[in-house]
Amino acid sequence: MSEVESKRVVLPKNAKPSHYDLEFSPDLFPAEGSVPTFEGSATIHVKLLEATNTIVLNAKELNVTSGSICSSDDFCVRAEISLDTKTQTVTLTVPDSLNPGDYKIDASFSGVLNDKMMGFYRSEYKDPLDSSKKKFMAVTQFEPTDARMAFPCFDEPNIKATFSVTMNAPESYTCLSNMPIIKEEAAEGKKKVVFDKTPIMSTYLLAFVVAELDFIKGETKDGVEFRVYTEKGRSELGQFALDCGMKVLPFFANFFAIAYPLPKMDMIAIPDFAAGAMENWGLVTYRETALLLDPNQSSAQAKARVAEVVAHELAHQWFGNLVTMDWWTHLWLNEGFATWAADLAVDTLFPEWKVWVQFVFTTLSQALHLDALHSSHAIEVEINDATEVNEIFDAISYLKGASVIRMLANYLTVDVFKQGLITYLKEFSYSNAATGDLWQHLETASGKPIKDLMSNWTKQVGYPVLEISDLENGEVQVSQGRFLSNGTEDASKPTWIVPIGVLNAGSSESYYELLDGTSGLLSGVNTNSSEWTKLNAYQSGIFRVKYSDSMASKLITAIGKSELGPEDRLSLLSDNFALARASRLSTAKALEVLKAFNQETEYTCILSICACLTELSRLFAQKTDSEEYRGFKRLAEQLLGPIGKAVGWDAKPGESHIQSLLRYGACFILHGWRLCKPNMRPVSDLH
Repeated sequence: MSEVESKRVVLPKNAKPSHYDLEFSPDLFPAEGSVPTFEGSATIHVKLLEATNTIVLNAKELNVTSGSICSSDDFCVRAEISLDTKTQTVTLTVPDSLNPGDYKIDASFSGVLNDKMMGFYRSEYKDPLDSSKKKFMAVTQFEPTDARMAFPCFDEPNIKATFSVTMNAPESYTCLSNMPIIKEEAAEGKKKVVFDKTPIMSTYLLAFVVAELDFIKGETKDGVEFRVYTEKGRSELGQFALDCGMKVLPFFANFFAIAYPLPKMDMIAIPDFAAGAMENWGLVTYRETALLLDPNQSSAQAKARVAEVVAHELAHQWFGNLVTMDWWTHLWLNEGFATWAADLAVDTLFPEWKVWVQFVFTTLSQALHLDALHSSHAIEVEINDATEVNEIFDAISYLKGASVIRMLANYLTVDVFKQGLITYLKEFSYSNAATGDLWQHLETASGKPIKDLMSNWTKQVGYPVLEISDLENGEVQVSQGRFLSNGTEDASKPTWIVPIGVLNAGSSESYYELLDGTSGLLSGVNTNSSEWTKLNAYQSGIFRVKYSDSMASKLITAIGKSELGPEDRLSLLSDNFALARASRLSTAKALEVLKAFNQETEYTCILSICACLTELSRLFAQKTDSEEYRGFKRLAEQLLGPIGKAVGWDAKPGESHIQSLLRYGACFILHGWRLCKPNMRPVSDLH
């Protein structure tokens, strides 16, 4: 055990489970004045690895009423039960030491169907067919550490087992779990539903639901039954998600070169749900707004959101479920990868949506903003106690994590990255892996030192700004230092191995140069040329660039001539305003870049222009009768007038997804000019 592992708060290693037989009886309708509860039983097949008279499992807010430990010949010993609320454990103790070997733990327990949207809980909602009536469903949310709220278990991601679930429920209710139903018996208004055994998986991926539901269904081209479940009377709102899911699942099966391992995929909308969605294997749960939409009334952004969330959760069926992180320290990789992979799938299915352009404007832009703060943190943070996961894992981990994966995939090429992923997934299928295991497979696939390259990007806070200097012989020197949004310097002077994508005028392909150290020369760039060179091509890297005056001037001209793609135009505008905000570049130079966008028609670039103008408008809030303000108004009209007139307020028959998004986010010239927020309501006149 490493020093890092020795500090983790984990269960004793004297017992390893192989299978759980679980049975639950939820009471959704308790007597007046009582709380909803559930009763359950568990038979856990374990192997004792050393002689012991105690077995410790996780349990939280459970009443474990009885427990025994049985040998392989069914000789059972009643155990003394001890609950520890601080450590969230239950200890079973028998009088005499047990020899190593195979045993069964039998336990009976009960708990509250809570209203905390965690563990095994009750969701309340209004009947869609009669809003005066209340409806209830029982549903689970176990990630990261709340399976222990539903049943005693070894609730750690690297302690995998198989699960067989039996559910007792009202006869009219639908019961769902990870696997298909293999048996159902009804008696006296109740029914017992038995589900097939799951593959080997972590406890946090187990799920079950008891509810009154409708569904729509289809079958993927690979023969996987696919269903979307909703409240009664709302199933048609799941059609778009079903259509997306049936395309995305085979896309990933092909991309990973591994068939989807389960016989079915269910997706269900939950009225009360804390997360956006949860990737339970074979039964993905969603917040309603992340799964359901009316295709006749929903915005283009709502459709994009549903497609992205569905793709994110289905990517996890392989990366996270089939291969699971060894410990919560590596959760950033699980989520960062799924975020990147979701955009990869959606871009393939809906290329007209220009997903990667929007990635630069949203995911990467937010990551750069948050990670430039002194309060930021590394995306790979050692977690000693699993109960700390929700405190540590945040937007930086998701957004920067996805951006790191994109940077690496683009540096290696997606094809090479894919080769490493496939061998990684095949080696660790139905098992666990750490971040370093993926780096090793990518090193083998690419022949590049991935572990050394990626270490500082994941374990070090922040990111660099590259400063470009012209040398007399035309060579270009680049130096790096941590970028902080308040303009200060990091006294520790961190550095990164920076993969710099280089794109030259007239070329459709970029190439990479590595900066390893505080400074170096870019061998393929010469400033004596009259042509422009763009660094951080397609904004693939997590860094900003401060150009020399000569390079900046050529790039400004290229913006005006539409010679740069939207990702590169976005990055130039974003970098220059960030540098000006940090007092590392004059505002006048940032405005020169902004002025070059006077013929802009790209949706994300328009939104970026709006953001810049909104920021500038605050400088003139108390000077609305000044010449400076009048000049600012002229600039805004010059930049946004043409697009505002072109899109108008009303949708046009047959217009594209992007055209619809332009209407959603554009700024309009009305009575001077107005900035419009994403709800498409003009919010204020700037005068």
